[in-house]
Parts: sequence; structure tokens; C-alpha cells
Amino acid sequence: MLDVEGTSVQARWEDRGNWQAITIDKNGGGAVHSGDTVFLTAHTGMQLDIMGDAVQARWADKGSWQALTVEKPGAEGLIFPGDVVCFKAHTGKNIDVDGGVVRARWADCGLWQGMRVERNDEDTVVRSGDSVYLMAHTGKHIDVEGNSVQARWTDQGDLQKLTIVSEAGGSIRSGDTIFLTAHTAKLLDAGSETVQARYEDFGDWQKFVIQNQNDGDEIHEGDSISLRAYTGKFVEVEGITVRARWFERGLWQTFTIEKHHERMLHQIEELPYSDDEPDMLKVVLAAFVGLIASACMVTLAIIVHSRYKQNWDELPTTGSIYVGNKVHPCMGHDESE
Repeated sequence: MLDVEGTSVQARWEDRGNWQAITIDKNGGGAVHSGDTVFLTAHTGMQLDIMGDAVQARWADKGSWQALTVEKPGAEGLIFPGDVVCFKAHTGKNIDVDGGVVRARWADCGLWQGMRVERNDEDTVVRSGDSVYLMAHTGKHIDVEGNSVQARWTDQGDLQKLTIVSEAGGSIRSGDTIFLTAHTAKLLDAGSETVQARYEDFGDWQKFVIQNQNDGDEIHEGDSISLRAYTGKFVEVEGITVRARWFERGLWQTFTIEKHHERMLHQIEELPYSDDEPDMLKVVLAAFVGLIASACMVTLAIIVHSRYKQNWDELPTTGSIYVGNKVHPCMGHDESE
């Protein structure tokens, strides 16, 4: 796993801890797609930056040195947990890992550059102070723009991110009174049938009672929940409109609660293939290159054999080193022998 200690960025351990937690951000928020410019924020609050081929985490700035293009090899579209990606720096070089050392040396997007994105989701309990998303029955998330509260998109960005706080603190339980703060620092309120985000007050209009199937149970990520306003009516979504009109709790009043997660990056063992069948031109080129490489290796072996008078079985072999969560280094021969 990539880890950050101080300003140093390395890949030393298989742990999934605070040092390995990295937040992927992009300007404007929203879902991350292949080809997007993103920033990687360490647990220190500093952004990963590239100067020359050195990868460090020195400043909170989001400038050209910190800007990275995320690319999914052989594919386009959204980046999901489990996807293999490469991060291209402003230098045109991709971040790579070699023996625990993290650098940005080549434009290749291969094994040393491939990083699998893992969601940091060991704890599914929703706690007071967590950032969450609320997905309606339409598959769209509640979003806040200005004072308006709607459910327009499937994105999980800044517009959709809500901070949940309970009066009791700690883990959120069914039946707790909660407040939901938008990215604007305004709280969702149901002062009328229309749900809005107008004030920073923690008053009656901003209170919601969160409920799942069994009152008193902890709320977990993925739970189906409902929100009862101070009027006794439940928050609902019809189309993209968010209101609180009825006392009944049905499909329109049901939301799936999802936590905002940091991501962890580790190097992969092998690159995925985007197609079921290999491209024939690539196969032919690979075969041609393989024949040339084989001929060179035989020639080199003959020269080495002639020079050092060694038997074939005594020739040293080398191996590539792959570092990551699930891959152990394949060490070469000891050159001191």
C-alpha cells in the first residue's frame, strides 16, 4: 500500500491504516472518471506532489505539481473501487513503485504504475460527524445548490455530501434526532413542505428523526432509512423534488445512506484486459518482439558462456520486483557472489 509519513511517500507495508488512507479529489467535485485531473490528499492534509521524478507530500496547495491525470488502462468511464488506474503527473510521467520507493519516472502505464483503488470501508457504522450521501428510490442522491435541495444526479460529490450530527453524539441509532449540514454550511430544514438549506441554525426546523427497520439499532452504511421532520411528516423524493408532505412512510420516503470514504492505493500484480480477445495486431507485434528478444538473449548467453567458461546451469538469473499489498518482492541474484 502507498503510505505517507511526514512528507515522504513510500510503499512499505500491507497495513490499511491512517498512513495509507488517501482521499481522491477533483475540482468541482462529482464522480471521478478516467481522464479527470485529480488530487491525492494524505492523512496529513498535504497533497501528493511531483518534482522531477520525486513523489512527496509537502504542501496543501492544489497546483500543477499536485495535479494528476487518473487513467484506467484500456477503458473509459467512471472509476470504481477495485479498478486499476495510473496517475500521470504534470511531467507526463506516471507514478511508479519499485522496491518500496515511489517515483514518477516513465510514461508507461504498466505493472509498476498500476494502482488498485480500494475503498477504506472497514467501519460501516454511521457516526455523528460522518460525511454521508442519501440516495433516493430514483437512484439519485440528494444534492444542495444554493438554498435548493433536490435529487438530480447519481454523483457523490461536494453538492451531495452531507455531514450528519446527532444530539446524542457517537454512533447514529434509529430513533436519534439528527441534523444534516450541506457543503454550504447551511442545514437542511423542513420549515415548510419543501425541504431547503437556508440557515446555519440548529433549531426545530432543522431536526430530523432517522429511522430504519428497528428503532434503537445502529445505522450502518447501506441501510434503508427514513427521515421524519419536526412536523411529523417524512422527507420524500418525487422526480427530483425533495419535500416532506405526508405522515406515511413508503418507497418515496426511503433513502439508502452511504458514507463518504477515503481511498487506499496499492500496486497490482497484473494488468486487467479490457477486451475478451486480444487485438491481433498487438499479438503479431508481441510475437515479433519476442523473437527478436529471444535471439538477443541467445547471443548474449553465448558471449557470456564463451567469456566466463560457465555452464548453462550456473548462469545467474534476475527477477523483477513488484511491491504492493498482495505481491512479494521477487529478488534477483546476489551480485556480491
